[in-house]
Amino acid sequence: KQLISKLNVINGTIYSMQKFLPPYVLKNIYFALAYTHLILHIIIWGRSGSTRISKLQVAQNNLIRNIKSNPRESTIDKFNSLEVFNLTEHILNCLIRVARKIL
Repeated sequence: KQLISKLNVINGTIYSMQKFLPPYVLKNIYFALAYTHLILHIIIWGRSGSTRISKLQVAQNNLIRNIKSNPRESTIDKFNSLEVFNLTEHILNCLIRVARKIL
């Protein structure tokens, strides 16, 4: 819950600055403020329930939408154009890598 609250505050900050700053600056703000929180405990989230992960994914989607400020574009296209990892896919990739090393 604390992380989602932090991401929502960061999202509000990016939203308020999107009219004044270009997307590449907003992306740098995202990496400085949000990315560090998202990546810090990525392996632990692999053991979390899908509800918690989906709430984190929604928070990340909102951040990405505000960076690009084009609500019509799908978030998949936005992740690709910004070269930002999708949280759910990244967790899955980490778990696959760990499983391969164990097996």
